[in-house]
Amino acid sequence: MGTIYNFSKYLLSKKSNQAAYVQMRNDYIINKNNSIDVCSLMSSLCRPKFSIPRSTGVLGQLSNKDVRQISASIQENGYYIFDAKLPEEIIENISQFMETVPIAYRNIG
Repeated sequence: MGTIYNFSKYLLSKKSNQAAYVQMRNDYIINKNNSIDVCSLMSSLCRPKFSIPRSTGVLGQLSNKDVRQISASIQENGYYIFDAKLPEEIIENISQFMETVPIAYRNIG
């Protein structure tokens, strides 16, 4: 429930903090995604859908049809494997960044 409270505060103030992030992570694990679903619904009510005319990024240019297929795959499978691959330089930058980020494991028994 803390996630819903913190998200409501965020919608009003447009500010978040580390404690709210940790609360969201804990709720996600404990509540099996229910809090996140409520926040998503709240967000969709506050921000109506909009059309993205072009999706161009590191993986190329995606049509609206591509975006819908990718979204459907993520919804169904939880992931999507792109045909295009990230350039080695970007992968190296991500790897270097991840080596410097402190982590903490949570025992989920």
